[in-house]
Amino acid sequence: MRSTISAVRSVLLRSMLILPVSVFAQSSAATQFRLQALRAEANQPSVYEVTITSPQILEADAEFVLEFSAEFDLTTLMVAGSPDMTGGFMLTREAQRVRAQRTGAGVRVAANTPVRLRLGAILNPGKLEGDYQIHVQVRPALAAALPALQSTKLEFQRIPAKE
Repeated sequence: MRSTISAVRSVLLRSMLILPVSVFAQSSAATQFRLQALRAEANQPSVYEVTITSPQILEADAEFVLEFSAEFDLTTLMVAGSPDMTGGFMLTREAQRVRAQRTGAGVRVAANTPVRLRLGAILNPGKLEGDYQIHVQVRPALAAALPALQSTKLEFQRIPAKE
């Protein structure tokens, strides 16, 4: 009897150790990003749009952090908004790091739902041909830990010339 209890206890302990690891692996799927400048003109201001697809629910207080290289002038950045997330954003800028935090007034966004976050205006670099990498972090809820930075390549969207 004692050996049976010991065996059951051993199995239970092992399953408790394995379960959190498998849950973590499922919830840590990579968040996908697509970042583009909506106006592709050198040394001109542009609205920047990042499309985010998170494997986790984005709560009403989710936070988005973007780090730009020194070639980007963020001094004119004053507004963050989204056509897909309600409730508004609080925007802060620290050197080349931008934080857009949902105010808590909107509704949560379901996991794996693409959402767009727009930042404006950011002054484009002098050369658009560079291979610019922007680092992005998404905290799905303010209570969650801030994940590691992920890099995404910036795309410049060409706008048709006015005739």
